[in-house]
Amino acid sequence: MSRRTTFIKVILVLLVSTNMTFNINKQQEIKAKYLLYTNQEFESNIKIRRFVFQQRFVKPIEEYEIKEKQIKMEKQRKVKKPIIQEETFVLTFYTSLIDENSVSGPVTCHGNRLSEGIVANNVLCQGTRIATKGYGELTVADRGGNNFNTPNRLDVYVSRQGGENDYQYSKRVESMGVVRIKGHIIK
Repeated sequence: MSRRTTFIKVILVLLVSTNMTFNINKQQEIKAKYLLYTNQEFESNIKIRRFVFQQRFVKPIEEYEIKEKQIKMEKQRKVKKPIIQEETFVLTFYTSLIDENSVSGPVTCHGNRLSEGIVANNVLCQGTRIATKGYGELTVADRGGNNFNTPNRLDVYVSRQGGENDYQYSKRVESMGVVRIKGHIIK
């Protein structure tokens, strides 16, 4: 914003805040417009001065602000929503049992405890979030075997239910099988 614009806005605020009016009679208006047209100095009459000031500075600022708002509205209309690319993900499921994890036990590749919503994948970056239909939001926080070397293959951690022994837990997770679902990567 230029100094002139800032100065004019300050003057405008002062005028509006002091409730100055620009009411002049028809003869004074004609005289003021003549002064504007001929670009002559202001008249000594304060009402004519105010009117001339309004015509020279206040109205152009108001018109500029209206055009600025119109441009902003056009830009907002032109903003495109990001295209969400749906992908098909192949889900398999794993438990916290020692035979399905490393020697470190039921932890992620970073040493954090396994929890609901964690998936293993060797291609996607750690921390990548995936929105899925039916399984909610999943987060890549672990690595898996060679069969997870594609971005659409995910191994989902399933937690143990209360009172479930190892055999029941293993059978329940095995029964979930291989599932194909639609989803998209959240940036």
